[in-house]
Amino acid sequence: MGRPTITARERVEFAIRFAQMDLDTLRPGDWLNLRDDFALFLVCKAGQRRPLAQRGEIMTMPLAHPLPSEFSEDDFRALQMEVRVIVQSLVHEGLLSAPMTEIHGYFFLFRPSTGDWSVLTAQGATRDMCLVTLLFLLNQESLDRIRRCPECGTIFYRIQKQQYCSRSCTNRANVRTWRQREEVKSQEQEKAHERYKAKRTAGGSRNTKVERRPRKQLST
Repeated sequence: MGRPTITARERVEFAIRFAQMDLDTLRPGDWLNLRDDFALFLVCKAGQRRPLAQRGEIMTMPLAHPLPSEFSEDDFRALQMEVRVIVQSLVHEGLLSAPMTEIHGYFFLFRPSTGDWSVLTAQGATRDMCLVTLLFLLNQESLDRIRRCPECGTIFYRIQKQQYCSRSCTNRANVRTWRQREEVKSQEQEKAHERYKAKRTAGGSRNTKVERRPRKQLST
């Protein structure tokens, strides 16, 4: 079977998720999934030949130990801290760029045997190849797509006109907006009643009793 394909957007989405994972809650199966997703992010699946990158992409080759398959939990924790700083900087108000990141590696242009174009290629430690891949991918993205959810604060990759990170956050925001709208409507009805009451009692006895007009029942 061939290696699953992964798009640039999916790779960015993985980096955003990884930056916000609670690694302390992962079970053994979750760690296996993380290592598998991490290998796909680097496009270097163990035991499978790495395809050549296309024009405008970057081809990274983790060659120094620990390799992606050898990454320990502590290695992932250390890498997560660096990825998190980069991702959070993209949604931090007032900060216009990701922080400077020290990356070591060998960089060169690889030219396929056929074609008049080349691919930026990098070789080095897994940590360095991960960060250079992330920075390269983010440089190709519209950073307006990387948002912080106004409901829960989670950073997410916005699809089309998406405003919230999940359906649950969208539902909570909609319910709150509905309640606020109904509260304003009730306040306006109360003000209208007070104006009606003042009009009926104007010039008359203070003991004039004004019946409240029945309100329409809210649909449930």
